[in-house]
Amino acid sequence: MKFSLDSAPGSLTIAAYAQDTVTIHGQVHHFPLVITPLATYTDLLPDTLDALTPAHLQAVAGLGVEILIVGTGTRQIFIDRALIDALAQQGVGLEAMNSPAACRCFNVLVAENRAVAVALFSA
Repeated sequence: MKFSLDSAPGSLTIAAYAQDTVTIHGQVHHFPLVITPLATYTDLLPDTLDALTPAHLQAVAGLGVEILIVGTGTRQIFIDRALIDALAQQGVGLEAMNSPAACRCFNVLVAENRAVAVALFSA
């Protein structure tokens, strides 16, 4: 899936999504991956969604985000409530959706200058 609008100049936005990669400013990045409006991180997540722990999410929250979107792959997988609650106690909202929807949502929130991160996994 290819996206086209870049309404947040200077911020990282996702230009294209494939099953296990995203393209940002012409560079292809492989999952798992965390993206914020300012940087990409390849060392914050476990290899699989099943291995996700509160410590992983707290590391992402430490990037100064208010919203964390988790892209769960080609289909939506619900995140364990304990993980959601751990972030909520820090004032960070977590929403899980399939990865294409997570990419689109991330771009919209970046365009609104929101403090957002997306954590993308392949399925």
